[in-house]
Amino acid sequence: MYGQVTKEQLNVLKQRAIKQACQEGVIEPGVLDLCNLINSHKNMATVWSCEGHTYDEYLSRNNEQGCADQEIPGTDKRHVLFAVHGERYLDFFKVFSQWLESIDSQEFSVCRPELQQLKLLWCFDRRVTQYNPTYTLYCIQFKISTHNYEKREVTKKAWARMTEYMRDNYFHKLVYTEQTADKSSICLRLGHSTCVPSELNQRFDTVQEALKWATDNGYFISSYQE
Repeated sequence: MYGQVTKEQLNVLKQRAIKQACQEGVIEPGVLDLCNLINSHKNMATVWSCEGHTYDEYLSRNNEQGCADQEIPGTDKRHVLFAVHGERYLDFFKVFSQWLESIDSQEFSVCRPELQQLKLLWCFDRRVTQYNPTYTLYCIQFKISTHNYEKREVTKKAWARMTEYMRDNYFHKLVYTEQTADKSSICLRLGHSTCVPSELNQRFDTVQEALKWATDNGYFISSYQE
């Protein structure tokens, strides 16, 4: 899986996402936690998201569009579309793969998390519209009928567990390097959580030493000083 936007494009998307989440409140609550985690990463930004739709919502939309006889899908698709830049996001995919391996096969046949690469048509400079690489994290529930569609419990529970897994095993383990106040050594800082483990209260002579220690101890590097 390869493809990324430029740093400038990522900043545009991140500012837009933060504004939507904090000021406009347009990101739906069912996907807000994961969107906030993704946008906390320096090299990732959300572009679009949806918490899925109930049977009544599909019915209402079809009626408004004059398509009352249009078939309502028997799936519930909760998803977050996001863009990336640089190389410090690749561990996200590795941790997501670990999450997939932990899913019970019987549950997987009903609710299927997926991570796909897509091309997003976007105009960044208000002059040229072009396709840009993005990724979409899906959680799709199958075998839904008009009788149980509104519940969507399988999708909700799987999405909640996935968000919790990615939070605990990736986003809350992101660190970056920083010089100490007296500039005599290098320290590691957590990128998201305010609760700093005591093991991070140490100093390193070089950035390389700090990066090696972080990698050896299960942390992921979000950024570092050369």
